[in-house]
Amino acid sequence: MVVHGSAEVVIPLVDSWTAKQEHRWDTHLRSDLNAYSDRRHVVDIRDVAADLLAVVSGWRYRPRTTGGRIWWYRTVVQRRKVLLRLHNAHSAQAVRAFAGGAPGSLIIATTRTRLLWLVSETAVQVAITSAPHTGPPPAAVPDAGQRP
Repeated sequence: MVVHGSAEVVIPLVDSWTAKQEHRWDTHLRSDLNAYSDRRHVVDIRDVAADLLAVVSGWRYRPRTTGGRIWWYRTVVQRRKVLLRLHNAHSAQAVRAFAGGAPGSLIIATTRTRLLWLVSETAVQVAITSAPHTGPPPAAVPDAGQRP
C-alpha cells in the first residue's frame, strides 16, 4: 500500500491505524528511509536491509552485499506475517526490495510523491490531502434562502 501526502498528516495516521490493527501480524517493522538517504533522496538499501535484519533475526551476521542482505531478510521473514512501514519512500525500488513474508503480510510506504511504477505492479495507492477531522461535527450552515 502506498500512502502519499503531507508527512505531518500521513505518518501519524498510518501509525495510529497500525497500532489498532497490530494483532494481525507476527512481526512489526518500521523504518524512516530519510535516515538512509543522501541529498538526492537516493536510499542506501544495503543499510536499511542490515538494520531490518538486526531487528528481525536478532543476529549480528550480515552479508556484505546488498543482494545478500535482501535475500537473508526475505529468508528470515518468509514464514512470518510481517507489517513493514517504510516512511518517506522516494522510489519504488526501495519499497520493492523488501517485498516478502507469508500471505497476509503488508508493506505500507508513505511518500510525498506518487510511486506510480510500484502502484501499477502490485500496490494500492491512497492519497491523503488534509488532516482528518477530529473535533465535534461542524455546526449546520443555513441555506442561502434561510434566515439564521
